[in-house]
Amino acid sequence: MGESVYIYSLNCPDTGEVKYVGKTIDRKNRLNSHIWGSKYGIGPKDKWIQSLLKDNKKPVMVTLEVTKEWEDCEKKWIKYYRGKGDIFNIADGGLGLFVSPDMKKFSIFRKVINRYNSLYKETGNENFKKYAENFRKMRKQAIKNGSFDEFEDWLNSLFGRAMKNET
Repeated sequence: MGESVYIYSLNCPDTGEVKYVGKTIDRKNRLNSHIWGSKYGIGPKDKWIQSLLKDNKKPVMVTLEVTKEWEDCEKKWIKYYRGKGDIFNIADGGLGLFVSPDMKKFSIFRKVINRYNSLYKETGNENFKKYAENFRKMRKQAIKNGSFDEFEDWLNSLFGRAMKNET
């Protein structure tokens, strides 16, 4: 049988209200990854965590259940808390790692930047360095705007096809 999995909630430190339900095998690292990931995320959960951090607060992680059969258990808790109010979960649970379309686009940014940096190091061509800098600026602007739509439109015009099914 597999290892124990913790079904947890992220709660508001002020009200105790459940804002998100997830699963992990390592509670401490998972909370830290939510906090770190929020710095680059643009979703509602990320914005909520960012607002807490601005007030020198962080979400409170509460263990809801420990199980080896986590898929149905996570779904049960998400359904329960959706019935009680708004939570930030997009998926119904039981999927394992779920990556939003915007996070996939963010990942594309990172890959393009890394590739241009590698080409600059290999060739010494300053243009590659400039391209990487431009992509960094575009990524920063997309995060600030809360949308990667302009970046997607630009890539579509560059490659002449829609990326919708590729991201």
